[in-house]
Amino acid sequence: MDWHRFETTLARQTMAGGESMSSEMFEAITTENARYAVYALAHRPDRTLSELADFVVGFGAMRSGTIATPADHENVRIRLHHVVMPKLDAAGYVAYDRDERTIDAAHRYGTVNETLGLNG
Repeated sequence: MDWHRFETTLARQTMAGGESMSSEMFEAITTENARYAVYALAHRPDRTLSELADFVVGFGAMRSGTIATPADHENVRIRLHHVVMPKLDAAGYVAYDRDERTIDAAHRYGTVNETLGLNG
């Protein structure tokens, strides 16, 4: 799965009106960190929130050429927990257990990955 293909496919879906993807899913991936999270989850959906935050912070730092700090990790972890994961859960992409902070694929996981070009 390559990031450039994901961005290109997402842009095409957005311009085409995204008929094949729910409006909840489009809303869930409006931020860069949310898109990084979906990209990571497409590779492996069974993660803890902390593992996902590690990926999102590291991927963002790599793309921007910066160094991530522990404060960056904590800020992303909090945003994922309170905003991103509940939206991805509501969209049926993942099942997020808020108490255990664990993530698993949900009923729309495969369809969304296929639509976004994240299935191979």
